[in-house]
Amino acid sequence: MGWWETFSDNWQMSLVAQVGGAEGLGGGLFVFQFKSPKLPVKPNFLGIAGGVGAGGSIGSAIAIPYRSLIRQLMNPGELFDSDSIVYSSLDVDEGFSCRSLNHSRILIGQATASAAVVGAQKVIVSGAVTSYFIGTDRHLYDCGLTLPSTLAAVGSAALDMPQMQGGLGLGIFGFAGVLQYIGAS
Repeated sequence: MGWWETFSDNWQMSLVAQVGGAEGLGGGLFVFQFKSPKLPVKPNFLGIAGGVGAGGSIGSAIAIPYRSLIRQLMNPGELFDSDSIVYSSLDVDEGFSCRSLNHSRILIGQATASAAVVGAQKVIVSGAVTSYFIGTDRHLYDCGLTLPSTLAAVGSAALDMPQMQGGLGLGIFGFAGVLQYIGAS
């Protein structure tokens, strides 16, 4: 049995990047990274989701401090410091594996507000293994994502910014979709 099948009840996740929007109906792509002390790697999953909402964003809720992103852009040859990614602990009902996460259902609720280079947001994620029989889905986790502590608070000067979008923006989304494994780091 390899890391793919290893069960753990001690998981953390991070929303590494996202792009999405809605005007009534909409959708988004979300890159999540998971980690567990029982795994030698950090698996990445692409969340493909659609639903209802208003507004849009590219990169909001990102869990990599922007100072790390800027350093990487300025010096692409330098290895990215993956230790700078901010993770949130999952509220897990019972243990699950990466195999369980692959093709699992994901529900994403997100509210964002931004003005120029500052903003605030709340992101809630829930996952379940779906089945073909109504009422037999197996709940995997719930998580309220944590933003990096290095991000500027609303109203303060920003070296690291909680939004990569500029100008004025408001968004509220309720998306449902599926997770697809895309590699590990």
